[in-house]
Amino acid sequence: MVNTVCDTLYPDGNTVAELRACANGVADSVTGLKADGIAHSDPNLFHYREYFEDFSYEVVAGNAFGAVNTGLAEHAVADGYWLMLEPLGTSGPYTITFGGETPFFTTQVTDTITGVPEPASLALLASGLVGLAGVRRKRD
Repeated sequence: MVNTVCDTLYPDGNTVAELRACANGVADSVTGLKADGIAHSDPNLFHYREYFEDFSYEVVAGNAFGAVNTGLAEHAVADGYWLMLEPLGTSGPYTITFGGETPFFTTQVTDTITGVPEPASLALLASGLVGLAGVRRKRD
């Protein structure tokens, strides 16, 4: 729903401990978490907090986020609130809305997604169609 990454590409810190403090500070300031259209078992969305410790990634020029600093972030820490989608049926489309606020940014996402049949369902449908074709041939 809301995630922050503190890394060595920006003046967030030079050590993992400094990066952890940066990410914790942002995640601790989150308010107004929202998740509509998403099945979740715990109504307290603040219980869905997870963090990821000391990973690296590369930021390329012209990226989708418009990040100015490019290159390898040798150390990064992420902290935030996450929900995974339950498997969707094929009767969609489904509209989901999620987000939250911090003193630094607001995230508000609304998206419409359509469930896709799983491969086993497609195989079952295909075998049924083959069976129908066989029955029809027998009658002719």
